[in-house]
Amino acid sequence: MQSLIFAAVFSLIPFYAFADGTVECFSIRGFVECYTAVNMADFNASTTAVIDQCSNAHSRSDCSPSTLAHNFRNLCAVVMVNNANSDKRLFLGLKVQASNAIADALSQCVNSSSGNGFNCPRLAMACDGTAVALDAPAKVPATSLSPSISKDAPQHQSWWSLINLTIIGSGIGTGIGIGIGLILVLLIYAARAPIINFIIHGNLLYELPAYGEDIQVIFKRTQRVNWYGRVIFGIVANLSMTKDQLSKVRRYWLGRVIAFDSLRRQRQNELARMHLHLAATVKTDAKEKRALSQLWAFLKVILLSVFYLLRALFSFLFGFLFIRITIAKLARGAVIESKDLVLILQAKMAIEETANYLKEYLTSADTFDGRDEIHNAE
Repeated sequence: MQSLIFAAVFSLIPFYAFADGTVECFSIRGFVECYTAVNMADFNASTTAVIDQCSNAHSRSDCSPSTLAHNFRNLCAVVMVNNANSDKRLFLGLKVQASNAIADALSQCVNSSSGNGFNCPRLAMACDGTAVALDAPAKVPATSLSPSISKDAPQHQSWWSLINLTIIGSGIGTGIGIGIGLILVLLIYAARAPIINFIIHGNLLYELPAYGEDIQVIFKRTQRVNWYGRVIFGIVANLSMTKDQLSKVRRYWLGRVIAFDSLRRQRQNELARMHLHLAATVKTDAKEKRALSQLWAFLKVILLSVFYLLRALFSFLFGFLFIRITIAKLARGAVIESKDLVLILQAKMAIEETANYLKEYLTSADTFDGRDEIHNAE
């Protein structure tokens, strides 16, 4: 359990490795060339990798100083140049998405003097972090070159401020979801006993307030007058038994045995079953040949199925408003009230029959103890 809790906590902490990148442009023999390195352990490693790329193509002395140099983490870097005239400038766009970085660098280039989209070739592009895309190094004449960096691009800040906020949000969201799920699992595990008791045994009591010598039902008859002067008849039924009999009721899962259902509740249950059957038997008209008619027949089947399912759900839920008495509820003490005296008497008779059934059931269950039984044919 502790390992699950630690996993949920650590999932909230974003961790990033090999997400440092560097882009550098060099003026070499009258041309400017740009090199990139991504997914490195730190900025020193990415800078060294860029210098090595340049040195492999030229010489070490040609790769210094840099015309443009910039480090980035979990970002896309795009370098463009404005070659409309002799006053060339480099433009660096840094964004989370590659398309946004391209648009940023292009916007800077177009907004510069004499700039337009056709005069702004891309020298390099690199995306660090979750995606990687590299262009082969390009070069342009470097007559008069000056770098320009997006005004909202992050400079050399701390590693935390450069972390991709989108990835952080995704990681935190996943961690929160796992944490909430873990909390729910822990709550369900802590309350497993009452949940199991409710689902299987109908919330049957573990101990009765008063035990009896055998299974018996104590009835208390009541009547009262409601707010508009109508007499309401009622009975309070308490099922009593021995402690051993109560343990057997739990052992044989008899808590949810229904002692009495009112006619209205039975009617709602019948309606729910009927509408479920109708939803399962809805069919299309096979005689339809036109495409439009077939589409309409298909939609009609879908709509009717959804309607019957919703109607069945409504009947099922509506049935909870009416009387249902179970053995577990009798053990807790059931109160039945109605202005219909016949309904009260029917409920009393049904409860008495259930008590007789319960006693006979437990008595018969006790005989299944490995004994031998011989039947002599007549």
